[in-house]
Amino acid sequence: MYLKEIPKVLIVDDQKSNRLLIKLTLKSNADYQFFEAADGEEGVRLAIKKSPHIILIDAHA
Repeated sequence: MYLKEIPKVLIVDDQKSNRLLIKLTLKSNADYQFFEAADGEEGVRLAIKKSPHIILIDAHA
């Protein structure tokens, strides 16, 4: 039997409300495993440790 892997999403944003909004929006369409980071350093650590399929980053120009 083939087991489908749940996509892993890393959300990096200093605003907790933004991270929650992204999670709620994505959860309404599909099943994902989420990881959250409040800053870039934490994001890098989680990216290395969890190997997410996609990373969503809040970047300011």
